[in-house]
Amino acid sequence: MPLFEKLFEKYLEPMVIFCRKNCSEAVLTVDNNLVCSMFRLMDCYMVPYFDTELKKVIPDEVEQLE
Repeated sequence: MPLFEKLFEKYLEPMVIFCRKNCSEAVLTVDNNLVCSMFRLMDCYMVPYFDTELKKVIPDEVEQLE
């Protein structure tokens, strides 16, 4: 999705910088771990927009996402 690519290019590095400056971690991580965690969170929100055997995504749902 081109929209997501643009958003990641714009906000990914600032997100990591913000986390480093303003958030505390129970266990120290490296930047790529923060990015992987962010992708896992995004993935769980995208699940409703993928076809499965039980559910077919209708175009209106995808338009609503955009």
